[in-house]
Amino acid sequence: RTAFDGLVHRSPRLAIALLICFASLAGLPPLAGFVGKFTLFTQSLAADVTRDGVPGLTWLVALAALTSAVSLRYYLLVLKHAFARAVASEDEFKKISFEHALAVGLPVLALVAIGCFPSWLFDPVVRAVSSLTGQ
Repeated sequence: RTAFDGLVHRSPRLAIALLICFASLAGLPPLAGFVGKFTLFTQSLAADVTRDGVPGLTWLVALAALTSAVSLRYYLLVLKHAFARAVASEDEFKKISFEHALAVGLPVLALVAIGCFPSWLFDPVVRAVSSLTGQ
């Protein structure tokens, strides 16, 4: 975590990218992580039928929600170091290369785009699965 100390002062764009990535991992809207968790949880609850004594999936959804809440604490600890910790005097603002910015920026844009427009990802997948299954 100490590598992240004062990241917002050294490289604000990287700090914002880190924030967006952790928010997506935590499942906060309107990011792709929220869409993924929401889809997984709702489909698991929809499949929660007990047949032949087989328990449903509600317990698994509850466990996943609990572990998501626990993980949020760890994400917030890293973000605290990145945003709230003072930067050491020898650490100065560092400009990142275009390639580095692209490698960080494109996935962050994808997280936001898929979170805001999940049909961009789901519609082609549904069509592909439908064509494979013949439905």
